[in-house]
Amino acid sequence: MSAARPLLLVLFSICVSLLGLGQDTTLFRFKVEGNTVDDTTVYYGESLEFTTARIRCSGNYFLECNLFSGQTIDWKNGDIDTFKIRQGIWYIKRNGKWNYFFSKEGFKLKRKASVKIAGHDYFFIPQRIVVNNDHVLYELMAQPVEANIHSSDILRYTFDPSVGIVKIFSSDVVLVRQKFRDISQ
Repeated sequence: MSAARPLLLVLFSICVSLLGLGQDTTLFRFKVEGNTVDDTTVYYGESLEFTTARIRCSGNYFLECNLFSGQTIDWKNGDIDTFKIRQGIWYIKRNGKWNYFFSKEGFKLKRKASVKIAGHDYFFIPQRIVVNNDHVLYELMAQPVEANIHSSDILRYTFDPSVGIVKIFSSDVVLVRQKFRDISQ
């Protein structure tokens, strides 16, 4: 275990305590799937594996900390995303407004969602439906909004409408979400 992981857990705990929302908080770890790389702790100077926190504010509203920033935690720069789910439609709060994030019908219509990943704006573009043991999952591709962002790394996300993002694919690695720990106060 790298020295950064205990620090990461402490930072999440502090964030949860400061927000006063720790009654229903779950930590998830995105871990490397299989043996795709020799060393999961360092990749171009960054950690491959990372931890996110889901803080449930009420039945339909929750905060997702560190999901789209992945490698870093910068609470002041918006690495906390606010979601709500209404009648099976997922929304994400961007610039103080609720915006479409996901719905089964929207997926069929190829409706795009706008997200901020590592400080840049991306569209989530519906790609394909994956059936896993009779469970339907949806694959979304992240495409930069700005034409001047060039990335050789194509990011794809597997989304489960009941729990959110469960897998992240890049050109080099696949990260799988695992429940890590519930935090209760």
